[in-house]
Amino acid sequence: MSQQTELVTVPGLRGRVLDRRGQELAVSEDAASVYATPYQVKNPERNLPRALMLGTSAVVAIYLLVNAAYLYLLPIGQMAHSPLVAADAAQIILGRLGVGLVAVVVMVATFSTLLGSMLTARF
Repeated sequence: MSQQTELVTVPGLRGRVLDRRGQELAVSEDAASVYATPYQVKNPERNLPRALMLGTSAVVAIYLLVNAAYLYLLPIGQMAHSPLVAADAAQIILGRLGVGLVAVVVMVATFSTLLGSMLTARF
């Protein structure tokens, strides 16, 4: 029996997501990028640097506090050999529920990032 191969180009149909009655639930459009309109920012000379500094400072503070909590809850040797430090720390505080909560937080963060990438990607 011989095999034949054929190259078939199938156009990627983008555009609409319909419900069972044929009504549009979502419509996609090509977008090269997503941006904010600068004229909507009030007092940008003051507010943009402030937002950057406060946002960055908040992220750094949260990072340091979480790591301090890990160091308080887990011995450094256990942390070095643990593939799931956050889950181990949450298990000490909340038991098995803590491990599940960490898993849910990781899933939400992962899927949120994926969704953001999909909505802003150009195909």
